[in-house]
Amino acid sequence: MANDLFKKVGDLVDAAKEKASQVVNAVADEFRRDKEVIPYPTYGYQKKDDASTWVIPLRVWVSKARRLPISNEVIGIFVSDMGNLDGDDLERLRSRIRHFVADDDSGESVQLKFDDDPEERVYDLPGRTDFNGLIEHDLEIPAAKAAELLAAQGSESGWLTLTAIAEGFEGKGRARLIEPRGLSIVSDIDDTIKISEIPAGKRIVLRNTFLRNYAAVPEMVEMYGGFGDEVMFHYVSGSPWQLYKLLDEFLIGDSKFPEGAFHMKNVRKNLLSLDSWQDFKKFTEGDEATLVQKVGQITRLFENLPEREFILIGDSGEKDPEVFSEIRKTFGARVREIIIRDVVNERGKPDSLRLKEMRVLEAPTVVHGVTQFTD
Repeated sequence: MANDLFKKVGDLVDAAKEKASQVVNAVADEFRRDKEVIPYPTYGYQKKDDASTWVIPLRVWVSKARRLPISNEVIGIFVSDMGNLDGDDLERLRSRIRHFVADDDSGESVQLKFDDDPEERVYDLPGRTDFNGLIEHDLEIPAAKAAELLAAQGSESGWLTLTAIAEGFEGKGRARLIEPRGLSIVSDIDDTIKISEIPAGKRIVLRNTFLRNYAAVPEMVEMYGGFGDEVMFHYVSGSPWQLYKLLDEFLIGDSKFPEGAFHMKNVRKNLLSLDSWQDFKKFTEGDEATLVQKVGQITRLFENLPEREFILIGDSGEKDPEVFSEIRKTFGARVREIIIRDVVNERGKPDSLRLKEMRVLEAPTVVHGVTQFTD
């Protein structure tokens, strides 16, 4: 009798353990299901003094969707600067800030493979994701291998499709191998090709970014399409990397701007900290950090592509004229042209030298506190 009782108790304990294990695994699976892997669009260049090797600067972000609701305190930071928001506004806001509140996956190993690779080779990126969920690495591949991949993917423009992998989760990315000689376009985004109205002030910029449907500058779509397929585009923006998905879907997907590499701004993380949110919002003010960021990123492009010429395109609403003047001062004739879309009527200020020796595109003047949108 005692043995039977002990056996029944043991069976019950084992069943309870099995049930608990199933619940734990189900919860773990549910959390893992939301992992996202984003390899950002990039480019490749021939290694200095070694034309037999291509270098591809990679930046991959690994994250999980935040399970806990975004606190009202965090939402309140935006609401206080946007004016009255209805239920639909709040829902759109929560959707558009999802990458700001995602849980960064630190300590993840990341692998990479190129689509249609005859060898099906998997590249293990050295190290692991940092506390921001990021891993960055300059991947080197032999020129013969690059040619094989281009042929396998049927690419005639140098673009390669790749897949980044973290813990079994995958994300698609693109990289363009750029020939040593040719023309590259460095383009700003806000108020250059997308109407953001930065000079109008924080409230309007935040509403344009997180509530309104995005609007392209129509004449810029036409201009960019006219440059031809051989030109490489680099979108260098003072907006945070967390806006990349929204911008890519709008610019490349909806508005049909040419595909290109993205170069955006890092912001402090720990985004549940109110100080970090305030940092992120500085992109609405055109701060000095953007000038430093853009000069650094564009300088690296000139250094990695030492035989190419560049056209630099931006707007007068922020620091683009100052950034581009600094680049021209450093690299001289390699800057073929600077084009500025004048959104603050700089051309109408007789004593201003900001746009000296630049091609100026007329644009509606953005006035502080006034938006052109009527919705």
